Amino acid sequence: MQIHETLVAAAFLLAGCATPPADSDLGDVEPVASTRQAAATLPSPVDVRVINPDSNPVKTASVGTTQVAGNVGASQDGPWNVGILSMPTVSSAQSGPWNVGILSMPTVSAAQSGPWSMTLEGAADVNVLGTPTVNVASLPAVQISSMPPVNVTVDPGEIHVSGESERIPFGHTINYQLVFNDINPAVGDFVVPAGKRLVVEHVTALAEVPTGQIAWVILRTVVEDDSPDGIDIASWTIPMTRVGARDAATDVWSASQPVRIYNAGGRLLQVQFQRLQGTAASLNGFGSFQVSTSGYLIDEP
Repeated sequence: MQIHETLVAAAFLLAGCATPPADSDLGDVEPVASTRQAAATLPSPVDVRVINPDSNPVKTASVGTTQVAGNVGASQDGPWNVGILSMPTVSSAQSGPWNVGILSMPTVSAAQSGPWSMTLEGAADVNVLGTPTVNVASLPAVQISSMPPVNVTVDPGEIHVSGESERIPFGHTINYQLVFNDINPAVGDFVVPAGKRLVVEHVTALAEVPTGQIAWVILRTVVEDDSPDGIDIASWTIPMTRVGARDAATDVWSASQPVRIYNAGGRLLQVQFQRLQGTAASLNGFGSFQVSTSGYLIDEP
């Protein structure tokens, strides 16, 4: 009897019934052959469509390969560790000229940290295509921490040319009184000592002449040349300037002139006084001249 009930329950399950009916609903139990005939007449399976709202979706499990459409949200779970098994070699070569456009020049602040050392490994050729303009906004102050002492052991006045004898200082002054009709008096003043050479370096002159007359001084020396007598006269004019008046009838003239005049030993240094009429009524009248020469004497070579 238990076997019969089991077969009936299985038949109901195949028919789509969830629970077999109770024994009271079965009525009289047909023989086993009748039960097999009833099972053979059961309806065939049909498709079942289940509709659930979006708020209560049906949970499914994916088996095999599943295609996913739309946006998929992903978030990192724990740290990522990316390992590169090998670093490939990348070769890059420029093809054609590069054009780099800088839209704006940024401001870069740089400060030196410690001394800079530059070493030039090899001699390189540097070509400057154009001369740039360099503007120095400000020059730094230069300070000398200590100035070494400088000692001059030789008086500059004692310095002389190598091979030249000792210099003997020379100075001479002459005074001349103009008589009423003296126009161009010549005065032989100084004879250079034998064996010496005179070098005149400066001439100073002072003259007083009647108002309107002009005064000047000429220095003359005898020099050697190719003339028959072997000598010649060299002259140097010393210009004078009117500096004022001693009184209503006398003008004062002066001169101070650096020169370089040489004269050999035994020769004459001559001073010549001259005056011109100028705006005066005549060349007559009294006057005076004073001429001073300075330099040095050396031994003749």
